[in-house]
Amino acid sequence: MLKDFLNFISAHRLFDPNQKQLLAISGGIDSVVMGTLFHQAGIPFGVAHLNHQLRGEESEGDRLFVEDLSTEWEVPFYANNFRTRHFAGEKGISIQMAARENRMWWLEGLKEEHQYETIALGSHQDDQVETILLNLSRGSSISGLRGMLPRSGHWVKPMLFASKAQIAQFAQDNRIEYRQDSSNQTDYYERNRIRHHVIPQLKQINPSLEKTVMRNTAYLRAIELVWQEKVDEVRANVLESDNHQIRLQLSLLAQYQPVSAYLFELLHPFGFNSHQSDVLLEMMEAPPGKEMHSATHSLYTDRQHWIIVPKSEPVQSCHYSIGAGTESIEQPLSMCFRKCTIDHQPAGKATLATLDADRLQFPLALRTWRPGDRFRPLGMTGSKKLSDFFTDQKISRPNKQSTWLLCSGEDIVWVVGHRIDDRYKIGEATKNIYIAEWLKA
Repeated sequence: MLKDFLNFISAHRLFDPNQKQLLAISGGIDSVVMGTLFHQAGIPFGVAHLNHQLRGEESEGDRLFVEDLSTEWEVPFYANNFRTRHFAGEKGISIQMAARENRMWWLEGLKEEHQYETIALGSHQDDQVETILLNLSRGSSISGLRGMLPRSGHWVKPMLFASKAQIAQFAQDNRIEYRQDSSNQTDYYERNRIRHHVIPQLKQINPSLEKTVMRNTAYLRAIELVWQEKVDEVRANVLESDNHQIRLQLSLLAQYQPVSAYLFELLHPFGFNSHQSDVLLEMMEAPPGKEMHSATHSLYTDRQHWIIVPKSEPVQSCHYSIGAGTESIEQPLSMCFRKCTIDHQPAGKATLATLDADRLQFPLALRTWRPGDRFRPLGMTGSKKLSDFFTDQKISRPNKQSTWLLCSGEDIVWVVGHRIDDRYKIGEATKNIYIAEWLKA
């Protein structure tokens, strides 16, 4: 097994065996065997163990076991505790996802701090089968169907050459001790249900299931590389970045067939799944104003394009004060302010508001819009709901949410970047002018 291990590392160029690697070791059989092989091969490494605090004394026993192993191997040992269940509740995510996020964040930090070349995980061929079946059941791109790669960035999986049975046999032959994770015996997690019930049925059909899956993985990886070149070409043509927003041009996307396949590939990096992609495909001809949300992004349909924006904290409560002597601000917008006489007023443009200074009540306020806001757009005699103004100006929903208002008292004097209020325009009686300019990036 040691020879196969070293051959796999060499064939996939996982890392330089002369450089030190960081091993994530839980105490279970897979990661302990991985650590044993690293030790037997003489590859320098350190051990990292994360206690997710999900199994009480059993978890603490795992930590002590891995620490003892590290002492036996005479390698550095790093440990940390995370309140995984609490973190999952705060973020509104699954416990498995919370554990994964914590693990990745902590291991990344250790790698950088202690200058390890890679981070090694103990995933093996049975894990690969489970991963592919999980992705297949949930809906996946081709990358999900081909499963885990031996190396992705600085994350490596040097045990993908071996099946669970091979690992167990190696542990038995070498009298390797390891810890049993009681949670692996339950059907609480989806992966366990696939492991306990689905895979045994498939292995009755094909006893060499793992080897077959690994061959398919290599084939699908080759197809993926060809496909990804085309997807990248389409992505460059139909997606545009504009001020932290991504615009998907529908007319350009329609030129590529099959649209459904490209649409999924374009949306998947933003967290949208195959079901959402199918729903959005049906909405390509629908009126604007629809929306769809993933865990990380929001998508809003507009007339000729869709807008994708990262999720962030709501800003409706934001309020910034601007005194009479304020000359500039950097947050939330980069703006400058000045006064001048009627003879020196600058030429008008969308990013500049020229206002009657004597009508303003200081301090001014810069805030985001709220439902029910009204103002009198320049050139009108009556007031208008700001939401109706946005609709008339064909301003998309995400742009509405990021639009700022310059206010005097209770009045909106400028919808920044769009229109001033007619009551504050320059007139024949104006003597002093107040200029607010948005230094748009």
